[in-house]
Amino acid sequence: MENENEFDNYPVYLGGPNPEGGIYMIHTQDYSDKSTRHVYGDVYMSNSPDTFKNLVSESKPRKWLVVHGEVFFNPGAIELLKKDPEWKVIEHDEDMIFEGIGEEEWIGYRWSDVRWQRAAKKVGIL
Repeated sequence: MENENEFDNYPVYLGGPNPEGGIYMIHTQDYSDKSTRHVYGDVYMSNSPDTFKNLVSESKPRKWLVVHGEVFFNPGAIELLKKDPEWKVIEHDEDMIFEGIGEEEWIGYRWSDVRWQRAAKKVGIL
């Protein structure tokens, strides 16, 4: 890479409590490399070295974000959690993933970005 600071303006979000999961780019269908996997709808994820090199090129996807870490559930665990009244389940929403990133940064014990606010409103918390 010619300039070591090329990635300075690209935030990395916490993707889950398992840091061994690595770093992933969550993105729209208009990007693909050898590591790309379909998640749902127009949401995909990739994590090859080329994935991150392409973020600073014209080959990057229309919408994307970079996350570090993963979360894993044992088979059947999600179905059990859905029955727990403490858990709130909403339908997937691609805009909630890709829109609003960096629109607001709240300080203290408030929501960290607009995506969390949207999810909380959908389940009636806010």
